[in-house]
Amino acid sequence: MKNIVYIFSLLAICVLGLSFSKPEKVDIVYNSKESIHVAGLNLVGDLHSRDLIKQIGEPSSKLKKGIEVDYFYEDYGIVFALKKDTVVGLGINFNWDGDKKFPKKSFTGSLILDGTIINKDSKREVLTAINSLGFNCPIPSMCFCKNGNLKHKIMTGFNGENKLSQLVFIFN
Repeated sequence: MKNIVYIFSLLAICVLGLSFSKPEKVDIVYNSKESIHVAGLNLVGDLHSRDLIKQIGEPSSKLKKGIEVDYFYEDYGIVFALKKDTVVGLGINFNWDGDKKFPKKSFTGSLILDGTIINKDSKREVLTAINSLGFNCPIPSMCFCKNGNLKHKIMTGFNGENKLSQLVFIFN
């Protein structure tokens, strides 16, 4: 009888441990049909902070700026902007350039923009080749998505080596 209780206790601990564990990495998938998924959460719409925390855990730090609060996930290299507990933006750091609005650590997951894999070695030409998004780069260090049919904005920054520094989604 003791063995059965012991086995069920171990099973309960394992199940509880799995349900409260945070993912090892966060994958981000975006398509031009207005769908962006982060760790399985659809960010298009009203995503509440409790759903974000439930899926990927508590942020490593929070920074309040007026009515906006930034949730930093340093281990993942991402930051979420929230207003009234609703996600309104997502920042992804690839090659930190000292900008304190982003985590210092590089993004650890995978980012797919309309079928194109983006990583810390991606250059401006990789983004401008995604025709469906219509990236425009008015200056060498910055590009933005000029497709006026999208409900949100995508902006990028590049370092002196033309490598992606940060990418930001702003939800309208």
